[in-house]
Amino acid sequence: MKIRKGTVTVLISLFLLLFSLPLLSLEVPPLTGRVNDQAGILSARAEEEISAYLEAVEKQAGPQIAVLTLPGLEGESLEAYSIRVTDQWKLGNADRDDGVLLLVAMKEKKIRIETGYGLEGSLTDIKSGFIIREIIQPRFRAGDFDGGILKAVQAIGGIVSGEADISPQALAASQREQSRSEEGAAFNFFAFAVIIFLSMIFRRRRMGGSFGSALFWGALLGSAGSRGRSGYSRGGFGGGGFSGGGGGFGGGGASGGW
Repeated sequence: MKIRKGTVTVLISLFLLLFSLPLLSLEVPPLTGRVNDQAGILSARAEEEISAYLEAVEKQAGPQIAVLTLPGLEGESLEAYSIRVTDQWKLGNADRDDGVLLLVAMKEKKIRIETGYGLEGSLTDIKSGFIIREIIQPRFRAGDFDGGILKAVQAIGGIVSGEADISPQALAASQREQSRSEEGAAFNFFAFAVIIFLSMIFRRRRMGGSFGSALFWGALLGSAGSRGRSGYSRGGFGGGGFSGGGGGFGGGGASGGW
């Protein structure tokens, strides 16, 4: 059977692309402590205070919490990278599965809280989302990275240690506001897409273009909008302690941004 030269070229290109994908992945930094500020956004004083607090939580209550800040994700998704980090860092005790990762990506302005399986009953996805929206987000928007991370880990530590919690009323109010915000964003995008769609139809008609082209671009705008409106998401990973405790994760967590 004769194989066309073009087919061979395509196959070779696909092979090289697949082979190079692992090389394009952002490297996971080594776990050097409870606070790993790769982005350099924390002051020395804040890093020391956060580390001391997380150490106290671990000694008094058991859960192991780590912070990682990055300059950027280099094209990788936040959730996928979070999984890889926890796979390598192995946060949490093997018997209690009580690890937590707070991940910040500066370039993308994204935040992820990944929760160990044993803590999902206390640090729920809803509470993680609340911490991102109500504690981290406003401080980060104001440029207060020290305060955002410190207050976030204090909220996480209080919840997982049983010393503090978020009231049901506050959670409900935050969720209502989030729903209104998402509905408003969806309506604004839909209105924008309709305007663009109609303007393209009228323009195509005047210039003799095809109606099918307008439909294509309208569908493309719609698909882009559906991707952009994704809310808090879940992920999963396996982990252990700072010294390889072997704890597990059941997919709890939340993602957000500022």
